[in-house]
Amino acid sequence: MTVKNITALVALAGLIVFANVTSAQGTASTSSLPRVNKQIREERAEFRETVVKPTLQDIKLQREGMKGTSTEVKKEIRAGIKDTKEELQGKRQTFKEDMRKKLAEGLRMRILKSLSRIDESLNRLENINRRVETRIAKLEASGINPITSKELLIVAKSKHVIARTAVSNARLAISEATISTSTDTGALKDRLKNAEISTKDAHQATVEAVTSLQGLSLNASTERGTSTPKQ
Repeated sequence: MTVKNITALVALAGLIVFANVTSAQGTASTSSLPRVNKQIREERAEFRETVVKPTLQDIKLQREGMKGTSTEVKKEIRAGIKDTKEELQGKRQTFKEDMRKKLAEGLRMRILKSLSRIDESLNRLENINRRVETRIAKLEASGINPITSKELLIVAKSKHVIARTAVSNARLAISEATISTSTDTGALKDRLKNAEISTKDAHQATVEAVTSLQGLSLNASTERGTSTPKQ
């Protein structure tokens, strides 16, 4: 595997990381949940048609029925209208809370999927790091001591571990989060954001390790005599 090929791989991985992170960032808003939003729009429309409109129509009929009635009957009708309004308000509140739960749950599921895609990106970066390590070993076998590349690879591996941990922690926290009307969706998004940032850092570190290998050749020791080139 030549440096050119490794560079191509890391460039490809960078595009994949960017695509996955961009997709994950889109998850931060409910507008990125088309299936959930569609379901909620449909349920809202159904709630208006089957609950709100019939109730308002009933209230209208009750008011019309007050015409020509005694004061006592009007009083009873008004009391009935008040009860009907309070009942409708209660139904509206319950429906609103149910929709909030569904949005939060939908957001959680999409974030978990995004974390899985980020995991796949980290798998690719891990593979590239191994290829860089193999390349370094070959250079050393040919008499070259790529000190800078080795140091940058250590950093890349360290950043990779940090990213893996961030993804793992995010997945655990989001999986265990209690979904309710008071769910802090911002906290869920922050977990995802931390994983995104760590993944970008890991990718950048790998890019630097690969870049440091450019210009080094396996036959450099032959070209330079018996010396041991260092970066």
